[in-house]
Amino acid sequence: MSYEFRDTTDLTDHNESLPSEAFSIDGLYPEIELSEIRYRTLQVIGREELTYDLYKADSIYGVDGEALINKRLPGRELTIKFRIVTQTAVEFATAYRKLKGFLVGNHRQIKFDDEPNLVYVGTLSAMDSPEPGQVRGTNTFTFFCDDVHPKSVDTKVLNATNSGGVNGSIVANEDGSVTVNVINQGTLETYPQVKVTHTSDNGFVGLVSPESVVQMGSIEEILINNKTTEKVKYKSAWLLNEKRGNNTNFKDFANSKDTNPQNEKLETDGTIAFKKDGLRLTALGSPPVYGSYLTMGGLKKFTIPADENKESGARFFSSYMNILAWAGKMGQTGLLQVLYMTSANKLICGFGIYKDDSKGNTANAQYYIGGNTQRTFHNFKFPANNAESNQKPNNKNKNFNSSKGGVTITKSAGGKFKWSLTDTSQSLTVPELDSAKVSHIYVYIGQLKGRTISTNHFMSNIVLRGLSFRKDDVAMYFDETTDVETIIPANPHHYGEGEVLLVDMGSAKVFKKDGSIPGNDELITGSEFFSIPPGESSFDLFFSDEMTTLPDIEISWKERFL
Repeated sequence: MSYEFRDTTDLTDHNESLPSEAFSIDGLYPEIELSEIRYRTLQVIGREELTYDLYKADSIYGVDGEALINKRLPGRELTIKFRIVTQTAVEFATAYRKLKGFLVGNHRQIKFDDEPNLVYVGTLSAMDSPEPGQVRGTNTFTFFCDDVHPKSVDTKVLNATNSGGVNGSIVANEDGSVTVNVINQGTLETYPQVKVTHTSDNGFVGLVSPESVVQMGSIEEILINNKTTEKVKYKSAWLLNEKRGNNTNFKDFANSKDTNPQNEKLETDGTIAFKKDGLRLTALGSPPVYGSYLTMGGLKKFTIPADENKESGARFFSSYMNILAWAGKMGQTGLLQVLYMTSANKLICGFGIYKDDSKGNTANAQYYIGGNTQRTFHNFKFPANNAESNQKPNNKNKNFNSSKGGVTITKSAGGKFKWSLTDTSQSLTVPELDSAKVSHIYVYIGQLKGRTISTNHFMSNIVLRGLSFRKDDVAMYFDETTDVETIIPANPHHYGEGEVLLVDMGSAKVFKKDGSIPGNDELITGSEFFSIPPGESSFDLFFSDEMTTLPDIEISWKERFL
């Protein structure tokens, strides 16, 4: 369907009002941004286009018609007819180049003034060529939208604050479950995000809709055979629970003057202590009397406690840390490391933040590994800002800002290591470290040689805000007469107080800890993600019986339209 525009304006007027079918790209109107070339939108075609690709088959021989197998909507094309007015052919060619520069780019957000709550996402796919010598006239360009359906500009949110309003309601049931009633005012199904913020320990989260179930966490392990001849099985146990920004998380961290095992030229005569939101450097200490050095700083040591069997060391583990790396001024520097050590004080693995840019604001994330060749095996640069709204998308500190900061390191059988961050992960296999057990963890924070911890020199925020450690090889001993069902119960403390579980139905992904760490390993076999239909619908959430208080629940979604 076409949207006709009747032009009643004088072509000599540079300040024409926006047409009724005016559109913006990423919030910018071409009539305003390209006013010097007198650009004007005349007509829009494609918004109401609805042509299905039909998949058909022949009917039974002798019967008229065809059998419809399925149908689908192909991508949408939005064609815009426009006018440019110039004085010369040279000016017209220049104007055309300016228009192309304004339109190019992938997945641009396109909004029309007569549909202010809808956004199309498109990429420039075609643009007519002007006639030779043309100085004014009309032409067209086309955007291809691979997602044929426009979405609402704003994200709809349902939580405890607005429950009972236009978006639906959240109802706590007597059996400890929660029913979420959603009002989707779009014309199509949509894929919500479900955010569960725990207010007490919990072992299990189940989301049950009429079409499928998503289950995460710890459930009772039941083998096919009621009896087993195995002598030992293994389970996981948290030996250090992360409490972000809480001093109790670090109460068992002792000051240490040990040599830094990652680099002996990182001096440890200073001190680090809990300040405001985590472990921070409080004193540099004295420089060495002899020998060279690279940094001065402090070291803390956390000894992994023995498990329930009084066995020390963890061969397989998962450890989560939360780091803030945000420089308050250009040129600030600093170093933070978390190092996982054997009882012989040999490095197994670690992670660090290092900023030596004394003029700008570029920092480095470093991945450490031990073994036969101890080294920094991976490094990436990032801007040490706080991902402020005025920062360009490609210049935001996505991993270590005030709202994120999560890093998870895991070690599994065969010497397999994995580092997981908000938007990236790295894996490495080091066979000689397969049997290595973590005995203790070092935390080091330091400043570069020749620089102080004043605000002019030291990073305003280079902080370890939280650390947790889960041992994944805690032995369970039993004999052949033991009923397995009673040996491997669910863990009611799988999710701790304050932990966030985010389920993104659209991407089929789960995020854990602070809601940013990839967590699809939490999914229980058989889980299937689901959508919510247009109109009113509901789904339920279930939790462990041992959970003492209901979590905070928030559902968010974009409305989609045909």
